[in-house]
Amino acid sequence: MTWTRRARERWSALTLAMQFAIATSIVVSAFMALLATWVSSRIEDGVVENTAITTALYMESLLTPVLQPLANEANLSPHAQTSLNRILTETPLGREIVTIKIWAAPSRRPSLTRVVLYSNAPEFSGKTFPQSLSFKRAASGRVVKSFSTGDQDENASEARQGPQLLEIYTPIYEHGTRRVIAIAQFYQKTETLQASIRAARQQTVLVVGGATITMLAILFAIVHQGSRTITTQRASLEQRVDELFGALNHNEELRQNLIHATRRTGETNERLLRRVGAELHDGPAQLVGLTLLRFDAIHPADTTLSVAEKTNVFEILRAALVDAIDEIRNISADIAPPHLGDMKLATALELAVRNHEKRTGTQVERNFGKLPDTIPSIVKISLYRFTQEGLNNAFKHAGGVGQKVDAAFREGVICVEVCDGGAGIDAADVDRSNGLGLAGLRDRIEALDGKLEFNSVLGSGTKLIAKFNLVRGSEPDG
Repeated sequence: MTWTRRARERWSALTLAMQFAIATSIVVSAFMALLATWVSSRIEDGVVENTAITTALYMESLLTPVLQPLANEANLSPHAQTSLNRILTETPLGREIVTIKIWAAPSRRPSLTRVVLYSNAPEFSGKTFPQSLSFKRAASGRVVKSFSTGDQDENASEARQGPQLLEIYTPIYEHGTRRVIAIAQFYQKTETLQASIRAARQQTVLVVGGATITMLAILFAIVHQGSRTITTQRASLEQRVDELFGALNHNEELRQNLIHATRRTGETNERLLRRVGAELHDGPAQLVGLTLLRFDAIHPADTTLSVAEKTNVFEILRAALVDAIDEIRNISADIAPPHLGDMKLATALELAVRNHEKRTGTQVERNFGKLPDTIPSIVKISLYRFTQEGLNNAFKHAGGVGQKVDAAFREGVICVEVCDGGAGIDAADVDRSNGLGLAGLRDRIEALDGKLEFNSVLGSGTKLIAKFNLVRGSEPDG
């Protein structure tokens, strides 16, 4: 893994607020540093410009009266030189001047050289030097300022004073005209100027730095709040996505269960139809067939039987028809439950128990807790069927021994248990017995998102448990 990839991974691991803080700090700090440098430079140029102009005007006001003779003369008189010396020693600004040179105007010497008419440094008096750019600009009427570098022969004495000298060229005009009669060059001490510049720079850095920090803090606070909101919303969105995937997976499981339940329901319906056919064939059909066979015995034209014998046959036929009707009613009761309507769940379960007791002549212990008054009708019918089939299995496989029905409602879940005290059975044997069994119950319950549990141990009885979660299921409809 290269360092660039590691850097990208570390950068991606940072929060949006941290990424913004780092990137913005670099960009804004660089921009503000450039701004501070530019502002400081402008302030420095302004301070130097103002100082130079002020000094030049002041020196011009002092030197102009003394240098007026140069309008007509080529050199300064001793009296003028004495006056210049007095200006440098007796005025406050003059004491800040390190070196001064009075140059003859170019009009007096129209050559490429310039001559020093006066200087407080005696070694320069009367010497000539090549004309410099600053000298030419001053000769054209401009005030020229710069910091002395001491890299020329004429500035050798100033260079010994140190680099912090302000070199100023100012033109000296003839009274009443714009004619330059001399060029004054002087070097001013810059300790005070440099202190002012340093103070201005410090103030600029403080102001710009403070503004930068304040701006970054405000921007970071805004972005940090937005980042927290985004993080919270992203976490919420991820949670909802996870819940959605969970719901999709659950729906897929339900879909698969529905497919299996539908297939098993078809198989169960086929078994149910075969069971109904067998019951009708073996029960009512046999009885009705027997009745038809014996009808000939009571035919009015038959004189072989006495009245008493015909009466006996009639009673046999009547009993056979009654038994056939009872068989048909029992089969109908197994196929279609009674109308449950607005009947409460406890009442429906009690009805299933009583019908079983009446049909089998056995006793069933029941224990119904506090059950909800209203539940979905389809769930109520399913629990009625579950209780009916569970008791049928208890009677068939346990002879009705220890029959018991428990019903309870806890934390939104209805739980109905059907138990017996028989020898126990194998679920496979129940499914193979002549009809619906556990497979039919499981299909009926799981199709409604319920759960069926079967517990049986040989010698310890059997327990069937049906559970429905009303909180997760459909709304009650009575």
